[in-house]
Amino acid sequence: MRLPGTEFIRRFLQHVLPSGFHQIRYYCLLGGSRRNANLTKCRALLGLSDPETPDIADLDDCLAQQGIDPGLCPVCSQGHLRNVYELLYFHDPPATYAAAA
Repeated sequence: MRLPGTEFIRRFLQHVLPSGFHQIRYYCLLGGSRRNANLTKCRALLGLSDPETPDIADLDDCLAQQGIDPGLCPVCSQGHLRNVYELLYFHDPPATYAAAA
């Protein structure tokens, strides 16, 4: 959709709150400082065995429970995928980078 600049700005500014207003994203059970306590109580009322931990903590476990093979090729559904490389994430840069800087 093409819009003139003034119309785009007008539509964009409809989403900006006036000064002094606060956006409320969650309310009721998910709102406020009692969110964790409310969610723990809801999980207990639903009969979950351990309300502090989710039922499925790993994606592979979730897929296995549903009978989905995560290594199966999504295109041909016959071959299996394999990892070619893994991405490594560092919280701090390695010492060699820190020394170079």
